[in-house]
Amino acid sequence: MAPAQAHRDMYVEENGEVNLEKSQYGHLSAGVPGTVAGLFETAKFGRLSFERLIEPAIALAEKGFVITSDQAASFNSIIDEL
Repeated sequence: MAPAQAHRDMYVEENGEVNLEKSQYGHLSAGVPGTVAGLFETAKFGRLSFERLIEPAIALAEKGFVITSDQAASFNSIIDEL
């Protein structure tokens, strides 16, 4: 399901041109329909519990992780978009 503020023309500029940057990069491009539902649906076929599978993601979210200087420079170059 699309975010609540999504709409048909969200990538169309005032001049009528489509802005592919918005649809491919940044927070407006996020979202793959059905991914989360698909993960839960297929988890029943795995050997590990879903809780065990997502432990690494939880640890990364809670404790963070080290990035390279190149990654930092890349993020800093788009800081206004983030």
